[in-house]
Amino acid sequence: MIEKSVIKLAKVKEIPARLWTLNILLVCFSSFSVYIAFYGLLATLPVYIYDFGGLASTIGLALGLISVAAVIIRPLAGIVLDRYGRKKILITGLFLFLLPTLAYVWLIPVAALLVFCFVQGFGWGICTTSLGTVATDVIPKDRLGEGLGSFGAASSISMASAPALSLWLIETFSFRIWFVVAALLCIISIVLALNIKFSKLEGRQKEDKLVFLEKATLRPAIVVLLIAVAYSSLFSFLALFMRHQGRNDVGVFFAVLAATTLVSRFYYGRIVDVMGKCGCDLGIMCGAPAIIIGLLGIVFRKFQR
Repeated sequence: MIEKSVIKLAKVKEIPARLWTLNILLVCFSSFSVYIAFYGLLATLPVYIYDFGGLASTIGLALGLISVAAVIIRPLAGIVLDRYGRKKILITGLFLFLLPTLAYVWLIPVAALLVFCFVQGFGWGICTTSLGTVATDVIPKDRLGEGLGSFGAASSISMASAPALSLWLIETFSFRIWFVVAALLCIISIVLALNIKFSKLEGRQKEDKLVFLEKATLRPAIVVLLIAVAYSSLFSFLALFMRHQGRNDVGVFFAVLAATTLVSRFYYGRIVDVMGKCGCDLGIMCGAPAIIIGLLGIVFRKFQR
């Protein structure tokens, strides 16, 4: 009788898996560090190219090379992650991202910068694919939505705050100081990644068929693509646009973006855990119009001196 009561009580009071373990914190902070470096570079490289005599087309080419390289390498990165494990691939990607950042410290010519941008795109594609994969490995499955929401907050907060930080550093000090800071952030990310306890996964068998396009991921991939195109344009050229308008308060925009992103990220993951696919659809239906309204507000806003 007592045993039955204990069993019933255990079923009623199931203890949820612990979310914030040291492993998850290491993944989040490693991601946060490299994302700060990336989004800071994304905001400052256009200003660097412009100040060193580059044209608007050169700015687009530099950022396009990063994106193209990342797109090319990501499917291959996913395959080798499944076949050969996470650690080596993640560290390789972080080092590929670090090396061009170190080269920027020497204030290299724009032509050479284009080459390094392409290399950095490979590193970016590998390390972001690896970090996302590692996050899904270490987050408890029954709290996956909440955990990924918190993990995503690291990238979203850095996406919103890094431009303000990097632009402040180049205006207050110099490009070289910012590039040194970005390199240090990459090194911190590598050190944190080296301390992650990676799951031991069985590699794929060589005879398995390689899949470069998974149909189940097509819909969310298209949604992310469309949103990323809009956001990347905004992040790439907003600083230059504000400068041409005689404004130096672009940091306010990114600060507000960081605050609102932080609020939505932490809470919406729980909604997805409860509602499942319906929660994802609800997020898109609420989030996409909010993004559209915000972008239209920027387009039609008359900036005055």
